[in-house]
Amino acid sequence: MTSALAQIAADSRDMLARLTHLLPPPRPTKPQQCPAPRLRTRRGDIRNDLHQLNCSTRTTEALAYIFAATQDQLQISSQAHFEQLLGKVAATIGDDFLASYQDLLSQRFLEDYNRAVDRARRALLAEVREAQRRVAETDGGRGNFSAEVVAVLERA
Repeated sequence: MTSALAQIAADSRDMLARLTHLLPPPRPTKPQQCPAPRLRTRRGDIRNDLHQLNCSTRTTEALAYIFAATQDQLQISSQAHFEQLLGKVAATIGDDFLASYQDLLSQRFLEDYNRAVDRARRALLAEVREAQRRVAETDGGRGNFSAEVVAVLERA
């Protein structure tokens, strides 16, 4: 029984070896000729929203800085993933399809980036509202709201 299985395995190996000679050589993967284009991300500003929530100038600037840093990280991450995926696609499809696929991929990554920025904006504003609510409950509306908001966000 063992010799029959060994014979089948040997015959299968020989057949597969012959098949590789019949197939055309694999297409060499070409490196991407030019770097991926930069995603044209837009920068959001949260200052007006913070002023509407009656944040002080100092608090507004601190939170705007945090929001800008968040956007920077989202942009870096989006660009890196875009370049990585575009490089993989470029190695598998021809140049004639690459340009149209690149446009579609760019649009998708921009939509994802914009949604992520919007989520970050809403989360930051929700933290501010929650800090305002806590201050109003514990202090009767008195106290240093700016320090409370900054402290909450630094812990987050």
